[in-house]
Amino acid sequence: MLQPNYLAEIKVETAKSQQSMANAQISENNAKQSELNAKESEEKAQYFCDQIKAFILFPILFHLID
Repeated sequence: MLQPNYLAEIKVETAKSQQSMANAQISENNAKQSELNAKESEEKAQYFCDQIKAFILFPILFHLID
């Protein structure tokens, strides 16, 4: 025998499932953006590391050549 509120329960569970799916999509998009941000930060860190090495090492090397 069917419960009197069976259809209402199905609608509620369907809405929950749809919201979960939307939340999963948002989480996926956030993860992709975080990945891009991390890659950009890595590239910037490498650039600044290279700049510091050049600023410190090149004067030392030129001094040794003199």
